[in-house]
Amino acid sequence: MSIIEELNEHEKRQLEIMDFYNSGYTYEEIAKFMFMSVNTIKTIVNTWIKKITYNISKFYKAKT
Repeated sequence: MSIIEELNEHEKRQLEIMDFYNSGYTYEEIAKFMFMSVNTIKTIVNTWIKKITYNISKFYKAKT
């Protein structure tokens, strides 16, 4: 079983949003594709960016 198969539907949608975002789509375009509001897309993207930044920072602190 792959990691993707273990994700719930909400997590899969978040991953799909981040895939669009990383491919260069705008918040507005992603919102249209996903049938969601622009503010929801912005919140999801910003939350992921904060989590990634925090985890990278935590990783480097553990290495030193």
